[in-house]
Amino acid sequence: MLAQPLPEKRSPGTVGPTLQLYPLWVAKQTAKQAGFAAASKLRLNISSVLKTGDSLLDNDACFQRYIMNPYGSKRLAWGILGVILILWDLVVIPLTVFKLGQVSNFLDIMSIITFAYWLLDLPGTFLVGVDLDGTLDMRPRSVAMQYFKTWFFPDLVILLLDVVLFIVTAMASDNTPQALQTASLVRALRLFRIVRLVRLHKAAAVVDVIQMRVRSEYVVLVVKMVRQSLLIIGVNHYIACAWFSVSDTLEGPDTWVNVFGVKNVDAWHQYMVSFHWSLTQFAPATNNVAPQNAIERFFASLIVIYAFVAFSSFVSAMTNAANELRAFTLKSAQQEAQIRNFLGDKKVSSDLWCRIRKFCKSNNSMTRLVTEKDIALFNDIPESLRILLHEELYREVFLDSHFLSGIQDADDLHQICKRFCHFCFSEQVTAAKLDVFVDGTEAQHVYVSRTGDSIYWSILLDRNRQELRGTHWLCELALWAKWHHRGQLVANTTTRFVTIDPKSFATIAASEGGPIFAYLRTLGLLLIGQAEVTEEQSEDGVTDLTLGDELVRNLASRASGFAQFTEPSQRGKSIRLSHLGSLAGLRRSSSDYSSQSWI
Repeated sequence: MLAQPLPEKRSPGTVGPTLQLYPLWVAKQTAKQAGFAAASKLRLNISSVLKTGDSLLDNDACFQRYIMNPYGSKRLAWGILGVILILWDLVVIPLTVFKLGQVSNFLDIMSIITFAYWLLDLPGTFLVGVDLDGTLDMRPRSVAMQYFKTWFFPDLVILLLDVVLFIVTAMASDNTPQALQTASLVRALRLFRIVRLVRLHKAAAVVDVIQMRVRSEYVVLVVKMVRQSLLIIGVNHYIACAWFSVSDTLEGPDTWVNVFGVKNVDAWHQYMVSFHWSLTQFAPATNNVAPQNAIERFFASLIVIYAFVAFSSFVSAMTNAANELRAFTLKSAQQEAQIRNFLGDKKVSSDLWCRIRKFCKSNNSMTRLVTEKDIALFNDIPESLRILLHEELYREVFLDSHFLSGIQDADDLHQICKRFCHFCFSEQVTAAKLDVFVDGTEAQHVYVSRTGDSIYWSILLDRNRQELRGTHWLCELALWAKWHHRGQLVANTTTRFVTIDPKSFATIAASEGGPIFAYLRTLGLLLIGQAEVTEEQSEDGVTDLTLGDELVRNLASRASGFAQFTEPSQRGKSIRLSHLGSLAGLRRSSSDYSSQSWI
């Protein structure tokens, strides 16, 4: 905590003896070949697992570069436009049972727009990858076969039905006797547009993608309640249109539209009377409209039976959603009540009570920053998906790290990225005013701050403290050697860190072997040498803070050059720091290294 004393100042020159390279970094090539069987096996297992989770591609196909990710932003934007048009059809198509007059012309224009969209969507679907139980199939031929086997022919039939309707509508627009006969046919054919609602499965898929992008549990619960409400309103909308259509198509005066005088009123009045009747079937309410013949009464009886089941399910779903919403905040409210009762019974001062309450609130906000370890279900998902997840979570941190700046080959970086991200990287969230690490303890991780503010305390600093905001690397020397913290890091606000496990890092590097291992090994030696020089020549000494981004990148460039110039037969042999010191430009006498073999 902030009240802890600062670490005692060390004498210069104490870094060297305390830094001991991990055994995997000091092993010779022969030992690596014979003794790293486990690491090699790990590498093979990684390679085999990675392929199962990757997107399936056919680089020889000419259309491969045009295949879109089904979860990409471009496809999602196109899908949202489709959802809007589907909702339009969902509302408008049943309204065709009413005599809409001039509004029909506007509906015809919207039908043309909808037709144009789905006409473009038909060939566009051939360019969208398919999710096969977590694996994205992006191969053009396979995507086409999947579409042919599922929704291609239903989509084609719906488009052909629209074409027929457009032709018949054009014929009915003429002022001929045949056109007058065709007008009634057009009105009947418009009801066949209800087949368009088969596309609801497309809307459901897009809504699922949108819901997956929502990160707030509170918003998800609210959206769930809104969806239930809209669903029951939509059902009543269709029942209202069907109730009017049944009565309007019957002959004779004993129909409810004739008895209650709505036969010749405007369409809006007809719809509202029907919709009001529909709502009263789902709830205990009164209405003066009633069935007037056997067919209408039979229809009304079916609706009452359906409403009994549907409304019960609706009430149950809304109750469950409300309970989930209440439970979302119940735990923190109970804890706050317990704290209030406890501090009140102990007669704690109001100032201290406010400080404790403020801390508890910030701690509650920290618990809402969910990490991967908090989700037990992630232990059951396929390893291939977890590898892809870790790559997306930590790829930016890995590729932007200053110690990898010496690797110029993008293919090499991509090759090792998944392995390091999956096995070495993890996430840690620390609440405000809590310690991240304390002075004198052995460093178990390398820390990269991502969000939040923290304060680093050390007697080795000029002002004994340094505020850290944004991205900062701490304890980077722990990647290569045992490192004991030389200060104390305290989270000033709720802070999210990406942590790197040094031993796993060394294991993956050793299993990779070749120039990657040689580069990282050389860089580690250069950094340790630089730390010793800084410790001897500076009064402040080395802390847990980075040695400097520019300095590390400079040493990374030198390490890359050294790894390239080393002969294959010499890789893995003893590399004395005297050689590395001259390469890095470190100003120490050669006598300091004459008797010291680092590897």
